[in-house]
Amino acid sequence: MKRYPKRATLLAVISTAACSIAASPAAAQGGAPGGTPAGKLGASSAAPVERSSAGKSGRDLATFFGPGFFGRTTACGTVLGHATIGVAHRTLPCGTRVEIRYAGRRLVVPVIDRGPYATGVTWDLTSGAAQALGFSGRDYVAAATLGSGPVPPR
Repeated sequence: MKRYPKRATLLAVISTAACSIAASPAAAQGGAPGGTPAGKLGASSAAPVERSSAGKSGRDLATFFGPGFFGRTTACGTVLGHATIGVAHRTLPCGTRVEIRYAGRRLVVPVIDRGPYATGVTWDLTSGAAQALGFSGRDYVAAATLGSGPVPPR
């Protein structure tokens, strides 16, 4: 019978990691690590990060995506264009309305895609939403989920 010391070590590492995740502040607040890149346009192989403050208000790191994805269909079925207003999130259902606040501006947008998959980033704004908020690059935004339903006109 063969022995598999590497496999036993791997199992010990996995179970230790699972215990530390269960004891993390995010797990205590109902969050959990994970997310799958299925359906995300241009998904990278970055490690999954903790779930955002879905259903709560908070400040989360955001980025934006755009020109390289124009004309492509998002995970929620929206064809992305330069004026498309929306946001990508790993776990919120498609169509969930989210209020994003940045630099004194407020915008209510629907979840239209999955992602982002960069480590530590919670929201991925479309270039239309980023432009409406005066957002560029990578920064913190205040976000609150508002539930599902139609997004009110701007």
